[in-house]
Amino acid sequence: MRYAAFEFTGFLYLCFASALPATFRGGSCSTLAAVFIGLDGLGRMGAGVFPCDPGCGGLSLNQELHRLFATVGFLSGILAAITWGIIFRRYSLPPRLAWYSVGSGILALIFLLLMSWSRNPVNAPGLFEHLATGVLSLWLLMFAVRLMRFPGE
Repeated sequence: MRYAAFEFTGFLYLCFASALPATFRGGSCSTLAAVFIGLDGLGRMGAGVFPCDPGCGGLSLNQELHRLFATVGFLSGILAAITWGIIFRRYSLPPRLAWYSVGSGILALIFLLLMSWSRNPVNAPGLFEHLATGVLSLWLLMFAVRLMRFPGE
């Protein structure tokens, strides 16, 4: 799971991020947004290299590094989704894609806040972590599919 889910997908995120500046030329904002996707990929890879302790509540070095990489990955993914949503409006891409991007970033942020809320009535922090991951991964997939279907827009 660590190598297929974390390392491989993180590598694919890096590849996708490196191709984006060639697709969206001339914009420092789009380059920054591509860097966010790359950082998300690096965060995924680092979180896979350093697994969390059982229950993800330990204080080991692996746990701390896992938490650091996961935090960088999630925050970068959230910033990427919101930033690309703003960029999509500038490139006259369908407004649905812009709203979907911003909404995905906000929803992932809500899930992460619920995960870290100590008085959360639903005692399932892993659930919210997986939901945030799913939302951001699905957003990136939709973004990539959109570019494959309509690369000239």
